[in-house]
Amino acid sequence: GGVVPGGGPSKEGEGGSRAAALAASAPGPPPGCPLPWQGYLPEDLQMCLGGGMGKAAVVPGLSSFSSIGWRSFGVVGRVWGLSQQAQGSREVQCKLEEAQSEGDREAILEELREHVKAAARDPHANHVLQRCIELCLPAASQFVVEEVLESGPIGIALHKNGCRVMQSLLKRSSDESVHRLVAALLPEFSKMAQHQ
Repeated sequence: GGVVPGGGPSKEGEGGSRAAALAASAPGPPPGCPLPWQGYLPEDLQMCLGGGMGKAAVVPGLSSFSSIGWRSFGVVGRVWGLSQQAQGSREVQCKLEEAQSEGDREAILEELREHVKAAARDPHANHVLQRCIELCLPAASQFVVEEVLESGPIGIALHKNGCRVMQSLLKRSSDESVHRLVAALLPEFSKMAQHQ
């Protein structure tokens, strides 16, 4: 058996194939160069990747992606599903922290719309919701306040995961929203004080 140019064993040699040896020894593309598999993607997605790492990803015909940066592109459209899994929740939180703009963070937060009550109680999604509240502007997370008020804030405040979301809302929301949340919670203050 011989040795392939990359230094691994050849097809005839012991322990492994020529293809595996070549793959292991092949260097990655230089920064800014197209990825090897990029040519197999549709043209509109190639435009997102080609030389545009870190820039706004623009997919023709999908206007909702037009303001979404590359760093959040991988989770957009999958935020709610990912948020309910341990690893997925961490991935979404990382994308929130790496986001280059308010628009990127708001695009992620927007996917939790109509899922706030469930997210607040979920053992994994509550962490995503908290990070969204902490990192997004209060105006962007106003719908979270509205959904909490509609679903009954006391139920969320007394829940083992929901109470953390409530704390984040009370810390980061506008003065008016905090006043509304506190007004809704005050009648149940004695219940909250005794809750374990």
